Amino acid sequence: MNNAIEIQRRINIFYSKVSSLFKALLLLASCYKDLKINNIQPKKALRPRPKGSPLRIAIVTEYYYPVLGGITEHVHHFARKLLAREHDVTIITPEAGPFGRNIGELADHIIKVGRSVPIYSNDSFARISIGPDLGTQLEKILLAGKFDLVHVHSPLTPTLPLLAISHSPVPVVGTFHTHFEENLWLSLFKERLRPFMEALALRIAVSPICIASMEKFLPGFPYVVIPNGIDVNSYSPKQRPFSRFMDGHFNILYVGRFDPRNGLDLLIEAFKILAREKPNIRLIIIGYGPLEPTYRKMVPPDLTEKIIFVGKIDEERPAYYRSAHVLCFPAKKGSFGITLLEAMASGVPVVTTDIEGFRFVMEDGKHGLMVKAEEGAEGYARAIKFLIENPQKRKEMAENARKRALEFSWDKITENLLDHYYQILPS
Repeated sequence: MNNAIEIQRRINIFYSKVSSLFKALLLLASCYKDLKINNIQPKKALRPRPKGSPLRIAIVTEYYYPVLGGITEHVHHFARKLLAREHDVTIITPEAGPFGRNIGELADHIIKVGRSVPIYSNDSFARISIGPDLGTQLEKILLAGKFDLVHVHSPLTPTLPLLAISHSPVPVVGTFHTHFEENLWLSLFKERLRPFMEALALRIAVSPICIASMEKFLPGFPYVVIPNGIDVNSYSPKQRPFSRFMDGHFNILYVGRFDPRNGLDLLIEAFKILAREKPNIRLIIIGYGPLEPTYRKMVPPDLTEKIIFVGKIDEERPAYYRSAHVLCFPAKKGSFGITLLEAMASGVPVVTTDIEGFRFVMEDGKHGLMVKAEEGAEGYARAIKFLIENPQKRKEMAENARKRALEFSWDKITENLLDHYYQILPS
């Protein structure tokens, strides 16, 4: 990356951090009185629930459509599966604007609390809820719902997750989604947050690396690992690709928010290296975020027709995967890699970073290729070049990737989650 672009990127991140810190301080000041920190404790079930009986479940999440990402997908598809099995589910989430898609029957099972705003956190842009009397609103909803349990995503983050643990009258399940090396929030408030951890009836991590991240700050708590799921029918080799991309070019796909940690800058640099000797290649970029102008400036004039920014894409993503020959996701950190799984389910090999969270999902050389972080853009260029020049190997990886993705079908994940629900409820 040239110096001007790197400077601009750092300026954007600096102002994002300052803005996020200011918002976080305002948020904590407004909701601190609602947290009932001195009265956090594990909750008892309202009634017996034998295994197989219908459950009333509240899912509390800072992330839902139109905000895209792994937590949103997890919440949406799990809630759909619960309804299909005749459980009663309510999604409690902040107002973030129109959903941007048809969410079907789930539209009648969503309650909005507060307003969602972005903050900079963990080399990414996270979301928190703001608004007056959030704790009071949430407490009324949870009491009126007569739920059997409350399932909170990213439970130790402000605002709704902490408030839900504080105000829930029934057992609370928490799912941890994030990998981090450092965490200022946990460093400063880990002892204040310990009662919230103790109050959880069940702690779930989507991969082992999430547990390792939490252990650094709050050791000694048991977890179960239940991964994210994937809709193996929507993401499938049977999906039709876009005809406009079936023109003889080798299509490289990127899917992800334009967060610094997701490494789009590395992929653009790798593409520029590849384009010197591979003229019939194309980079299709799906994503959005405040760094978009910075990334667009990285594209030289002679490659503007080959590096295509298609913007924020949701329901059409399966067709984009089927239009790709390879997904490249050069993220610098990650706890799971739902984007990898979407590509693999679509029968597309992946090129990504050799980090523990992604090794939980795929195997280097079998489902795609993993690049050491220190190899930089040149490493990603070499990996993609290998797949361009070895179509038979690419086909084998694609077939293996699909088989691996089937292990993460939402039917299997839902069954696993329900089994653990019944274990913490009296029969």
